[in-house]
Amino acid sequence: MSTLVLGEGTGATTLDFLDPALDSAAVATRLREAGATRLVWFPPANVLAAGRGTYALACAAAEVGIERLVVVSTLEVFVRHPRNWRLRTNWRPMPSPEPNVLAPYLAELSAREVARATGLRVTVLRRGDSPSDEALAAALADTEPWKVRHDGDGAGRPESDGGRSWHDVLAAPEPIASRPIRKVAVLGAGGPIGRVVVDALKDRYTLRVADIAPLSEAKAQSHDAPVARPVSAPHEEVRLDVRDYDSVVSACSGCDAIINLTVVRHQFADAFAVNALGAWNVGRAAAALGIRRVVHTGPQLITLHNENDFSWDFQIACDAPTRPGKYLYGHSKFLGNEAMRVLAEWHDLEVPNLMFNGFAQPGITQAPHGPSAMMTSWDDAARAIVCALEVANLPSPYEEFHCVADFPHQQCRTDKARLLLGWQPQDPLDDLWRDT
Repeated sequence: MSTLVLGEGTGATTLDFLDPALDSAAVATRLREAGATRLVWFPPANVLAAGRGTYALACAAAEVGIERLVVVSTLEVFVRHPRNWRLRTNWRPMPSPEPNVLAPYLAELSAREVARATGLRVTVLRRGDSPSDEALAAALADTEPWKVRHDGDGAGRPESDGGRSWHDVLAAPEPIASRPIRKVAVLGAGGPIGRVVVDALKDRYTLRVADIAPLSEAKAQSHDAPVARPVSAPHEEVRLDVRDYDSVVSACSGCDAIINLTVVRHQFADAFAVNALGAWNVGRAAAALGIRRVVHTGPQLITLHNENDFSWDFQIACDAPTRPGKYLYGHSKFLGNEAMRVLAEWHDLEVPNLMFNGFAQPGITQAPHGPSAMMTSWDDAARAIVCALEVANLPSPYEEFHCVADFPHQQCRTDKARLLLGWQPQDPLDDLWRDT
């Protein structure tokens, strides 16, 4: 067996993994040329490169039949856990939002989800002080489909909890205080959901709408989709590139809440740059600006691709585990969700994440094969976002909600949105499933 070491580790080969054009197909070609049977991957301390690179590598490894992928991570994902706790590999990581810790954590998650969907065998090796060659050799020899190992002890951990409750020990280290919401930044306002959200909010708040292109240039994305249009005073429009942190800070400065509607679905490089890096930029800009309420949005990730998800199930709870698989859109959004969750827990933000599937216009949308069981109307989606913006509080800093029309499919439960946000769908969309 031959082992190829990739990334930023000692003696590692980069194989140009930081090249945004190098997708999983290109990586698979290079792996075949290298002829390795096992891989060791040192993710870079860069949120975008670690997420995108791990995804490309794991998908390629599965395609070419790699026997084992070892992802080298860090024990700093437990930096808040005192040394007098009997820490094991089945404990939930709680990384900081700093890239040297968050990036390898996202790499762990990316490899795990590709492994679920493909059968790729993965070991995560979390290294601490004085990592050993023996631990790496043991990781390469693993045979389980999924394995997590700890090597050494994590630097920076407190010696003792001092008898405090674990809830207090793991509380947000840098909490942000709430403030009244008067001005709202709507990021990604140039899309169809941006149009209905702006219409729903413009008489209630002062808005700063932002997108990478002027709203005057917005075009219909489908025959029944709303089309964004410019706003008038007191609202304002600014340019935004969510891939650039300074651009996000500029767009959100002076606002009291953020609604993030930005998305790229099918372009490999920009999907990760917008959906994953962009979410991290939005979350850390919110923390830097003292903005506690961030309404995040994205696709539902429980029945999206029919690989390893819950597509065969019914009455799926809103808190069912996320299953993005290796579907590019869902996977890149999943990593962005996790980056946002980490930031929310570190700063005690209030981040409701509204998860949709498809949108319909009552009486207009055509669905010859029946609607997705996760669809909702454009207006109901906007109403859900208003509820998420205005809800008094949430049980935890980051909460996910499925927003679905009142269909008889009964595949996904929506009671969480009703109980916590006070949202219920008003448009039945029965013309999509009932013959008149």
